[in-house]
Amino acid sequence: MSKNRFTAFWLFNTSKMGLNVTGFAQRLKDLRARANLTQAQLAKTSGVSLGGIRDLEQGNRRPLLETAVKLAAALGVDCTAFQEAGKQTAGRSRKSKG
Repeated sequence: MSKNRFTAFWLFNTSKMGLNVTGFAQRLKDLRARANLTQAQLAKTSGVSLGGIRDLEQGNRRPLLETAVKLAAALGVDCTAFQEAGKQTAGRSRKSKG
C-alpha cells in the first residue's frame, strides 16, 4: 500500500472508530501530561513543530499517520493509545444514557 493510501486508510479508520479531532486533541493532552512534558519538549522530542503540537491539542487539525507515529514514539506509547480516547468517549456516552 502506498504512503498516501495508508494515510487515507488511517484517517478513515480513526474517524470510523470514533476518534475525532477533539478526541485526539484531548488524548494527546492527557498523554503529554502523563509523560510530564511541555508542548515544547514534546515538539523537540517528536520532531513535530511546536505550532503543530498546539494545533493538534486545540483540535484545529487532524493528525496525519506520520505525525501520530512520531508523537506516539515520543510519548512512549503506540498509535492505539490515541484511539482509546474514542472508545472511552463512546463508553461514557452510553453510560450516561442509561
